Amino acid sequence: MIKSKSILLHHNFIRIISCIIGYSIWAFMAQNQQIKTTQTIPVYFYNLQQDFIINAAEKIEVTVSGTRTNMYHFDNANNAIHLDASQFRQGSNEIALSRENLFLPDNINLINLKPSYITIKITKKHE
Repeated sequence: MIKSKSILLHHNFIRIISCIIGYSIWAFMAQNQQIKTTQTIPVYFYNLQQDFIINAAEKIEVTVSGTRTNMYHFDNANNAIHLDASQFRQGSNEIALSRENLFLPDNINLINLKPSYITIKITKKHE
């Protein structure tokens, strides 16, 4: 009984237990830490008529935030601005970009889009 009590009070044992407890608290708190990231993403158009040509910005800078856990599960590599080209008319179109164009999960917050408006020029192909 005396030997087990002396092991529990030994300095090395106390140091090891302190490190384990400290790491556990840090890991728990780090999961809820807010992370903010900025990246450049492509602009994709869908529902474009075959006889039209689009001239617009190809990339947009987006800043998003979320908890470390949510950002870890969020696939930044496949993120893009999605614009429905069927809504555009021939000529110049100014479009306000928003969260709906990104298809972000609810647990990821949109901080900034740069630029927040893009000009899209639609011309008809010459055959």
